[in-house]
Amino acid sequence: MSAAAAPRSSTTWSHEPARFDLDVTRSALQRWLRERRPEQRDLVITDLTQPTANGGTGDNLMVTLRDGAAEEKVVARLAPIGLSHIHEVSIEQHYRVLETMDPTPVPSPRPLWLETDPAVLGVPFMVMAFVPGRVPSDFPIYNESGFLFDASVEYRRAAWTWAVEALAAVHTLDAGPFAYLDRPDRGADGLRQHLAYLAEAFANAPIPERAEQIERTIDWLRATMPASPRPGLSWGDPRIGNILFDDAGHVQALLDWDQASLAGPLADLGWWLLFDRLHGEDYGSPRLEGLGTRQETLELWQQLTGLSADGIEWYEILAALRLAIVRFRGVKARELRGLWVPDPDNPRSWQRLMRRVEAMIAAYEA
Repeated sequence: MSAAAAPRSSTTWSHEPARFDLDVTRSALQRWLRERRPEQRDLVITDLTQPTANGGTGDNLMVTLRDGAAEEKVVARLAPIGLSHIHEVSIEQHYRVLETMDPTPVPSPRPLWLETDPAVLGVPFMVMAFVPGRVPSDFPIYNESGFLFDASVEYRRAAWTWAVEALAAVHTLDAGPFAYLDRPDRGADGLRQHLAYLAEAFANAPIPERAEQIERTIDWLRATMPASPRPGLSWGDPRIGNILFDDAGHVQALLDWDQASLAGPLADLGWWLLFDRLHGEDYGSPRLEGLGTRQETLELWQQLTGLSADGIEWYEILAALRLAIVRFRGVKARELRGLWVPDPDNPRSWQRLMRRVEAMIAAYEA
């Protein structure tokens, strides 16, 4: 694609400068991996790269290992360096969720090792088995370019169907093994805990600042909380941009479990629907033909889970508030670093998203 035809979303957010030296990281990681595998005395890292298209809760490093003639790929995920857009990101919890998920039917990366000592790479990190596949891009968004944009309608339909099936598989898991995600200090159930977490994330922004729109919405959600929210596991960041697909459109792995909670399946579904909507409407890019509509997503998810999506509009408002707080924190973190921040009318600004939230609440109350 030529520079003149660059996707609109590619210029809406500037990436932060590199936060660490890849050569230094490569040497330290190679020493550490040799300690994990002492039988492989000739183990070397032959390639180390850092994807930049997706993600915001840590740095993923793609690592190619060689021991003699044998070659292997793994992924090292580093905890966030410095100020994070996401409140309380825990690499230890992320690793534990992957361990718990590993024996289930839900496709997810297999965890290999966890390192909690920041002395090794500067921050805690974990290493996962590499899963081949392709992830729809966030920068620029998949509705504008990339493999999903170039794919056939039939491929997109198959990928969408299998993606919703994988999401439903998460929501039909027994949440019992994930009881360590319970935070009773934040509330009586997972959904109340989730909302309390969001209020904490806002209050503990890198630069605390009043934002009446956000504060009003937190109060509104507390006042209108579902009386008996459905319990269950929440993936935390369910969207098509966190799914690895193969060449046939099959789901290879669901990624980024570092925001998992017990907020319940409807919290996930609301987040999925929100991103599906924003990636089209906010950039003026039409939904790719073949991807299911909002109604089709709701119908297929209900059919697969046997659960009701009644009241999903409240959870979509919750999701929009959550994203606004993530963006608010991101802006404040960037202000502290002297980096560019979006103006209030930018598609990625928290102010523009909060205007959407106000419209969603008005429609909900009508």
